[in-house]
Formats: sequence, C-alpha cells, structure tokens
Amino acid sequence: PDGIIIDDDILFREVSLAILKERVRVPEDLRVFTHYNKGSRIILPFACTTFEVDPDLHALTLAELVHAVLGENPPKSKGILLPVEIVEHPAE
Repeated sequence: PDGIIIDDDILFREVSLAILKERVRVPEDLRVFTHYNKGSRIILPFACTTFEVDPDLHALTLAELVHAVLGENPPKSKGILLPVEIVEHPAE
C-alpha cells in the first residue's frame, strides 16, 4: 500500500477527516504514520503507526540546551537524539 506521514497534531485531524470522507481503506490501501505525544488523547479513527515521544523529556532537553547556550557553553554536538517509540495502533 501507499503511505502518508503526518507530523502535526492539527494537520492529523484534517487529513483523517479527508481519509474518512473519501472512504480510503486504512491500512489496506494506505498506511498512516504520525507523530504522537505520550499521554495524548488524540483519537485515532483508523489503524496507525505512531512515533511516540515524551513531551516532558523534549521540553527538559530544550530547556537544558537553551541554558547551555545562554551560559556560553553550547553542546559539542549539533544534534541531539530523543527516544522515539514506534507503536502500532489498531482502529479505535
């Protein structure tokens, strides 16, 4: 099947409505992948693969980076990796 990646909570709602309106069969004809904050209560109206992140860890990491840069002690690396959990969700 074809696939679509939706990496925005607000956009997910609009794309989901369009998929349902057009009666696209998910996951038979289209695989849906989306960003998902752990603890979020977003309703997944069809089967999705989510890339789940911890928003608290994300915020803490950003705060530490800002603190380091403001303290003239920027991190040596230009990239920071945050853990992402891949979760298969059945239709709700």
